[in-house]
Amino acid sequence: MGLRDDVFRIEMLGLHQVALSLVEAGYEVATPRWDSGVDVIAFRSTPRFVARPLQIKAAASFSFGVYRKYSRFPGLIMTYAMHLRGGDPAIYAMPYSDTIAIADALAWTKTPSWIKGGAYSTRRTTGRLTALLEPWRMNAERWRRLLDTPERASLSPRSS
Repeated sequence: MGLRDDVFRIEMLGLHQVALSLVEAGYEVATPRWDSGVDVIAFRSTPRFVARPLQIKAAASFSFGVYRKYSRFPGLIMTYAMHLRGGDPAIYAMPYSDTIAIADALAWTKTPSWIKGGAYSTRRTTGRLTALLEPWRMNAERWRRLLDTPERASLSPRSS
């Protein structure tokens, strides 16, 4: 198995892990016909119709990043499926603007990688990064709170 095959398998594991988590929370999952920056659309029709676009980043272990290219998608939910091989899989999801807030808090937006390249990512976790991500670790209630909140409403992460 080559590296490209392994990357594809991790992406598929991430997509399916996120889809299972969304189904458990009462959502359906639709896949766009082509990838233009939105990997899936989570939706449900009751009690009212709700649909939100998700960009999924998948990793065998830990990986978190921010990417300027996704700023063009209104209402985009950045979704990180981690520890997909060996360990307890975890899903973190948040509005794109909150990924930038995390990057700001860690001074990543002051690095050449962000300023010149428009991205910053890491495969190493720290206590501070873990603490910033923890409110966004998904479970059924957190998915409902995140996806059912209108795009323009203020979201403050709360534990559930």
